[in-house]
Amino acid sequence: MSYRPLTCLVALFLLAPSFYSIIAAEQEPLAYWVGASRVEAQLSLTRLVVGATSKDGSARAGAKALSMEHRQNEKGHWRALLRLGELADRQALEKRAAEVALMKGVSSVRAVVLTSQGVGEVTRRLALAVQPGQDLAALLQQHQLTVVDTVAYSPNTVIVETSIKAGLIAAVEIANALHEHAGVRFATPLIARQWSRRVVTDPLFADQWHLSNTGQWGGAGP
Repeated sequence: MSYRPLTCLVALFLLAPSFYSIIAAEQEPLAYWVGASRVEAQLSLTRLVVGATSKDGSARAGAKALSMEHRQNEKGHWRALLRLGELADRQALEKRAAEVALMKGVSSVRAVVLTSQGVGEVTRRLALAVQPGQDLAALLQQHQLTVVDTVAYSPNTVIVETSIKAGLIAAVEIANALHEHAGVRFATPLIARQWSRRVVTDPLFADQWHLSNTGQWGGAGP
């Protein structure tokens, strides 16, 4: 698998627009780097995104018991926004996330972040590019990272994943630490973002025949 330019390295997930519609004011500052650009974000202390897989209904029952908001079901895979009570700080959020992760049927627990680009989820992955001559294996071992993919267009660049036992925002913390390393070109956490659907309002849109690509010239669009 290859990845598009760095701006597209951030993983994107198609979620219903209402999925993140209620984000409480309780937040904590969080920053990370996209290439050489610093991104200022806010970590929600009152929401978690929980994923679960269920064949016997246990995940659905668990979601109901936890009063999860905006539950989504896709072929047995559940995703829900878990509303938490008031938490004092990031450490309390990490503790609650660890408790939820141990529940039957839960496959993933992610932190919710807010940036100028919208709302997203902190994944366990980051894009890492090292300088020529830098010992990549040593960095991976030091931070307990596993290579899951390579980036074909960018030399010495890999997609790595944190340990499943790592913290809720370990990918951000490790990426920030690697950003300060002399042998690293960039380290960018992959943030899953919400795409909002756009409605075409141009009344003449249907008449724009020149935008219709049916493969009439030998190639068809998606």
